Parts: sequence; C-alpha cells; structure tokens
Amino acid sequence: MLTFLHNIGGIGILAVMALGLLLFFQWLLIREVFAEKKIETDRLRELEVLVQKEISRSQKMLSQVNNLDMLKAETEEKLGLIRILMELMQKDEKKGP
Repeated sequence: MLTFLHNIGGIGILAVMALGLLLFFQWLLIREVFAEKKIETDRLRELEVLVQKEISRSQKMLSQVNNLDMLKAETEEKLGLIRILMELMQKDEKKGP
C-alpha cells in the first residue's frame, strides 16, 4: 500500500486523504441525522402520552358534568314537587277549616 501511495505521488495522496475526509464527514452527518430522528421520535412519544392524559382528563370532566346535570334535573324535579305542595297548602289555608 505504501509503495502504491509513493508511486501515485503527492496529488494522489491528497486525493485519497480528501476522499477519506469526505467519507468521514458523510459518516458524521448520517450519525447526526439518526440522532435527530431519535430525538424527534422521543418527543413524539412524549406528546402522545400528553395527548392520552388530556383525553382521559376530558373524559373524567365530561363524566362529572353528566353527573351534575343528573343531580340538577333531580333537584329541579323535587323543587317542582315542593312548589306544587306549597300551592296546595296555600289553597287549603284559604279555604279554611
């Protein structure tokens, strides 16, 4: 190998070194691209976890709202019955004994 490099001269050595340097930089670039893709994948996973947590929280809130709506409906129904009873009691009082 050394005789080959000696035979092709200084320009050949420079060309081989330049090619080796280009290959090294290409390797560095590819390594960096893979590192960035890994970081992006990790971020997407974290975002997916956050979205799932938000969906779960929203579902719990919706359940609570539904429970409150049912409680409100029951309370309004009971309040209506109380009003009717009050009106009947007032009519009875007006009629007298």
